[in-house]
Amino acid sequence: KIYLSSCFAASALGYLQNKNDFPKYLLFDWKKTITKFQFWRPITAFLNFGPLSLGWLMTAHFVWTYMSTLERLNYATPYEFWYMIAFGGTSMVLGYTVLKIPPRFLGHNLSTFLVYVWSRYHEGLE
Repeated sequence: KIYLSSCFAASALGYLQNKNDFPKYLLFDWKKTITKFQFWRPITAFLNFGPLSLGWLMTAHFVWTYMSTLERLNYATPYEFWYMIAFGGTSMVLGYTVLKIPPRFLGHNLSTFLVYVWSRYHEGLE
């Protein structure tokens, strides 16, 4: 709930301030993270599902559905689930850095990661 509420708040802030574009001071940028000590950037970049639209709503629905299902059914304690999320996020940040891909929509990529993990847990079930 906190994650999706934060995603909505950041996107709404961008909608109100930035013509429906995610706020620039929340985007991931290594240079500003290290030189200006803006350590929130690698974390807040995962709040970006894109502009508020039907796509944003669908991504939020996927995150709500698969995140809650994974947490309730597959992890005994909440911290185990958050270890998985931290691993996925760290892998994405490092992968984007090594491959020099601009990390624009890390929140959407995190939702894809959750759907993939969910599908692997429920493989072969109908």
